[in-house]
Amino acid sequence: MENRDIDYDIPPDLKEVVQRIAQDAEDMELRLSEFKFVHSMRMFGVAVGGAIFILGLLFILVSVFVFGNLFGLELTKKIRIVISATSGIIGIVQIIAGVLLIGK
Repeated sequence: MENRDIDYDIPPDLKEVVQRIAQDAEDMELRLSEFKFVHSMRMFGVAVGGAIFILGLLFILVSVFVFGNLFGLELTKKIRIVISATSGIIGIVQIIAGVLLIGK
């Protein structure tokens, strides 16, 4: 038997439906890739938010340690208060930023 190409008469309506389905499939594939990108960016935001949150906690701990002179630094009380307050404010801002990034 020979391999013959059989030419079917396909109605134009059916061709249009098939083309529309193919176009919809391509659109869905594009949207799926966009959703994957958005999801990966969200996971990146959560990871960065967690890192910033932990860094904020470390700044708060440094603030407490400097204020209580637990490092044994030879600093005057005013300088320790300034360093402690600055570190505490930075820590609080970072904690808030980390929570906002995690909850986004």
